Amino acid sequence: MDSYTGFMNQPPHGQGRGNTPKARGKNKAKAKVVIPLNDYQFSYLDHVADLLSTPPKGNNSSQQKQQKPTMKEVLEQETPWIPNQRYIQTELVLDSQDEQWMPDPWEVKSRYFQTQQYAAPDGRHRYIYEAILTETSSVEINHTKQFSNSKDSPLTYSKAIFKRLIRPSDWGLNPNLPRKISYGHSYNYWDYISAWTYSFFYENPKHKHSWFLKICPQSVKADFPNWVISWWAIFGPDLDILPESIQQLYLPWQQFHPQLRGNDNIPIGKSTILFFTEFGIPWIWKWDFQCGYTTDKLPVLQRIFYYRWWSGMTQDPIQALLHLIRKKTMEYMDNVPKLTIPEPEIFNPFELVKDMIRKQQPLITEANLMVKCMDFMKNKLVQTFDSSTPTV
Repeated sequence: MDSYTGFMNQPPHGQGRGNTPKARGKNKAKAKVVIPLNDYQFSYLDHVADLLSTPPKGNNSSQQKQQKPTMKEVLEQETPWIPNQRYIQTELVLDSQDEQWMPDPWEVKSRYFQTQQYAAPDGRHRYIYEAILTETSSVEINHTKQFSNSKDSPLTYSKAIFKRLIRPSDWGLNPNLPRKISYGHSYNYWDYISAWTYSFFYENPKHKHSWFLKICPQSVKADFPNWVISWWAIFGPDLDILPESIQQLYLPWQQFHPQLRGNDNIPIGKSTILFFTEFGIPWIWKWDFQCGYTTDKLPVLQRIFYYRWWSGMTQDPIQALLHLIRKKTMEYMDNVPKLTIPEPEIFNPFELVKDMIRKQQPLITEANLMVKCMDFMKNKLVQTFDSSTPTV
């Protein structure tokens, strides 16, 4: 697929600009010609250019400057949660005698997990997995307690800033090679991957805890490890949480991004995680339990997930974000390679005759080949002359 395929299929907007002139080369046989874009295709480029050139709105001096709300104020707002329709996690299959507790999923949880929030591998508590992330400088985590002066106070909300992604190649030749954290526990690369999930399975007694999540652009040196795409299916939001002004810029950004342009084999969710990461867009996330039945009619305890927009982002930061998205998209547009093809060669009938004779006599010498070609052309010429001469 060529680099223009993605946006050529979009509906036309605006006016066309005409065709691109042909490139001229020194050697005619090797000359390149740029495929001309028609008015239909250029009209979409006009639309993208208009969309991206919209300047960010400046502050109106006559308006009072917005006061940035605190995290507590934002999280206490009754903003609707959006359920994650992409992924529901089955925690365990219930015994038949426990089906009576299914109307209360948290009662089921306490009967199987007690004080844990998951089936703990090797009995590891959540704080151990959190220590793996923080001590590897992968995630910066801050918790806010309900009672700040109490050591055992429940957490009301937490904040996680993802700053580093360790790839398998960064770990070393052996992903099973153990390392240690300050608590004295050993862990390997597979535990590190698990920590990206289990660290966030905290819940307070009121079942109202939530996370502020953000992936920093510098956390990705080249590309994501593929397991992060699976992680995003649980923790990442969809584009539907974004303000409309940001959603409008997503499609042009996606069509020109060097990792996404002209690539039909992008894993589901990768373009979304790239967008949120490249521009450091935060979101709010939480989880809950529910009980249900599998397709085999087995009773199960399931973990469900929710997300929503970080409404603490006021107008000024949103305008700065829009400006950054436009700027990056224009840079990607400028770097799109122009599609070129070789100029078709002039038809040579003599070469066609030589190829025909070679197929009939593969071992013929070059001298005999030239003689037979000349004879063939001579006979054809005579036949043409004889057929065109009128009879008396």
